[in-house]
Amino acid sequence: MSVELSDFNENPTTDNKKFDSDIFKKWFKTKDRSGFLSVNGWLEAGKMSIDIGELGQGELKSSTKVWSNAVELATFLKAVRDGLGAQLYPKTRPNADLDESFIYYGGGKMDDKPVSRILKVHHWEYGSKDNRQHDSNAFAWKTAHFAAKQSQSGAYVPDMSKGPLSLNMIKVSRLEMAEISYRVDLAINSFAARNDNIFRMLNGEDR
Repeated sequence: MSVELSDFNENPTTDNKKFDSDIFKKWFKTKDRSGFLSVNGWLEAGKMSIDIGELGQGELKSSTKVWSNAVELATFLKAVRDGLGAQLYPKTRPNADLDESFIYYGGGKMDDKPVSRILKVHHWEYGSKDNRQHDSNAFAWKTAHFAAKQSQSGAYVPDMSKGPLSLNMIKVSRLEMAEISYRVDLAINSFAARNDNIFRMLNGEDR
């Protein structure tokens, strides 16, 4: 898999950083699984956090949090909401294998080791391994951590050969995609109204 090397070290921690309340929260429960999707803002750094977790026996079984550029995620969500997802995000673009999909590579240090953090959103998959099909009425949101190597440019390049360090997934309906889009837009607009240097912040220049 090729990786765009325009990424940089997010290295997000909660120390001395202000995180907004949940922009969107979804709980799910099926016969076999239960868990959540949480979308939050770290707009001072131009980022959104996406945390997907799974519960077991009423306790947190696993969770994987990643960060995405806020404007890039908001643009994708709005394109899906407005019916332009397949047109603006075709499978012919780099690193894509499906129409109307989104992937964001980030990274940082965990336990002083380089880790790649990846967000991937695409049409929900179903069927057997040999006959995989996709449902365009729903989306899979996937968050994953991989061991990584840091390039000279500062990008975190994932090592896919070893499998994920952490991986979580949730099913999101197209209607919920529209709600997330609207909530993200409200969060960015509200943040912009309180900050004169909004574009410097969204560009990550004031971190």
